[in-house]
Amino acid sequence: MLAILLLSVPSGRPPSEAVYRHLCRSIRLEHVRPLFTTPPAPIRLGGDADCTFTARDGSAGVQVFLRIDDGDSMLWDHRGDRGYGTFRWLSKRRRLAKWGYEGGAVPSVVDARSGSFTCTLIPFGTTGLALPRGPALAAARAYAERLLPLCDDAYAAR
Repeated sequence: MLAILLLSVPSGRPPSEAVYRHLCRSIRLEHVRPLFTTPPAPIRLGGDADCTFTARDGSAGVQVFLRIDDGDSMLWDHRGDRGYGTFRWLSKRRRLAKWGYEGGAVPSVVDARSGSFTCTLIPFGTTGLALPRGPALAAARAYAERLLPLCDDAYAAR
């Protein structure tokens, strides 16, 4: 598992833990359900992500990291970290996003941006995820677009 870099806000006070919990709780279940083949487990707040959504058996899920006014710092700071592109219009819903792909049927990371607020989603595992059909790269892109409503919910609550 990746190590998390503690993020600092360039100016002013960083948002409180309560703000992050509020934003995580604002993610609507109807945007989480389509990610899984079975009903998802209840949201897990905190831990190794701001919040995590998993399949009932915990074999797969999506970690959510919210970065508010952080000056676009990188989420990860570890050896071997590499950039994965620039923000582009990823979906037809006009969401400014980028995603990384290291093979397989899910993206390795999806970042969505709204102003200076970045939402990062990292899928893990595959058993229990509702993976789109088709070639792996196309399926990963489709899954990345399926993740974006989670970020939209957090933006709307901010």
